[in-house]
Amino acid sequence: MEIGQILSYDELRAFSGFQIQHGMNYSTPKGGHVFLMSMRENAPYEDWISEDGSLVEYEGHNQTKSLCADPERTDQPRRNKSGSLTKNGKFEEEALKFKNHGIGPCKISIFNKVKDGIWTFCGVFSLIDVSYVQAGPRKVFRFKLQLAESNPQTHSVVDLRHDRMIPSEIQAAVFKRDQGRCVKCGSTENLHFDHILPYSKGGSSKKVENIQILCAKHNLSKGNRFV
Repeated sequence: MEIGQILSYDELRAFSGFQIQHGMNYSTPKGGHVFLMSMRENAPYEDWISEDGSLVEYEGHNQTKSLCADPERTDQPRRNKSGSLTKNGKFEEEALKFKNHGIGPCKISIFNKVKDGIWTFCGVFSLIDVSYVQAGPRKVFRFKLQLAESNPQTHSVVDLRHDRMIPSEIQAAVFKRDQGRCVKCGSTENLHFDHILPYSKGGSSKKVENIQILCAKHNLSKGNRFV
């Protein structure tokens, strides 16, 4: 899977091996870890990704509504009522193993929500740090991740030439404009968001007119022209 690839929910489910219903997913049936994030307006968590797509700050998840009256004003939990670790606690443990002992780092596949049922692949990230900080009336987890140098599924160095982070609202507008199809051939398979003028040549990630949808074939052929 390539950075910037567009996936339906069914494709995301096939990737993870199960029906994803939560943002933080530890040890999926296919053996990896998955974070789902959203930077859209009114997103429930304060996730952040750098403009070049190489750094992510991911907020931990709230206490369930069945266990507290107001999850958004309650400290995010490290442990369940039984004493076992929550997903916050499990990923905190992984981050501290790397930070304090050099074990790992834990690798996490991150997907960003474009619109309901549509996601983009941000890449495989290394979990390098965690903090538990005051945020208004409560404490929240902040997980820090860095884009891995290579994709463990392809064992190849990640190429960022055409994959600078495109804001969610731009992705949603382009997806609607291009009707979820490759602008060259109309394909609906293996789609990617593409910079018409590459980021490395001064192209903007924040202008709808500089972003288009391409299938893998046309994305590759365009990439070859800019080498």
